[in-house]
Amino acid sequence: MHLNGFVDVISKAFIDVVIQPGQKPDERQALHIMLDHFQPDEPSKYIITADRVYESYDLLFHCELKHLSYTLVMNPCL
Repeated sequence: MHLNGFVDVISKAFIDVVIQPGQKPDERQALHIMLDHFQPDEPSKYIITADRVYESYDLLFHCELKHLSYTLVMNPCL
């Protein structure tokens, strides 16, 4: 079992979770699902942060469509 959590760091509470099978977790898909569920009144108050496994143009576009700020850790070009 693999738990993907969407956490509000100010209130220290989970906003959403997606549980996936441990053998084939897809963190990027889970974040897209959680972003679809996320309907903030003031998107400008939130910053989405994500590690390397989440990087994709699709995710950037998803955040842009929802007017959310974001920071993503990217793999360096070798």
